[in-house]
Amino acid sequence: MDITTLPYAGFPTDVQAQMMAMMTLVPGISIITERIFASRFMHVSELARLGADIAIEGPSAIVKGGRRLSGAPVMASDLRASAALALAGLGAGGTTQVNRIYHVDRGYERMDDKLRALGARILGTEPTLCLLPVWKFRLESEADGKARTLWVDGTLGSVMNEAPEAP
Repeated sequence: MDITTLPYAGFPTDVQAQMMAMMTLVPGISIITERIFASRFMHVSELARLGADIAIEGPSAIVKGGRRLSGAPVMASDLRASAALALAGLGAGGTTQVNRIYHVDRGYERMDDKLRALGARILGTEPTLCLLPVWKFRLESEADGKARTLWVDGTLGSVMNEAPEAP
């Protein structure tokens, strides 16, 4: 999947960090090109702490997805990074500790409660949040006109094309 951030009605720069986190889970190479703000890839080094394979080349980030992410302590630098690290942490095996999570409250009301409602296991409160793997997490996308559903099993740190079996 290749994405370029653009002014409205293009792909919003405010969502590129979260999309990058999801790209780390999907097998294959994806590219995000940032055309709105320079240096908007502050979250890349923290995603790398989780095991993401991302290279920055000029205004583009090349994401080699499908690698197993592993829980680790990470530091949120802003609102978008907070959300991206939380999403990546939910798909990672092990426990992810997101420090400075208070950034997320500026743009996402009660995000921890909403993620819990989806099945996330979250410990702690501001300024640190510990995210335990989600038992199963469903991502839906439509690329190239083809609908696709991926299931992320955080307990195994894997991505599957079929729904996991119930425990």
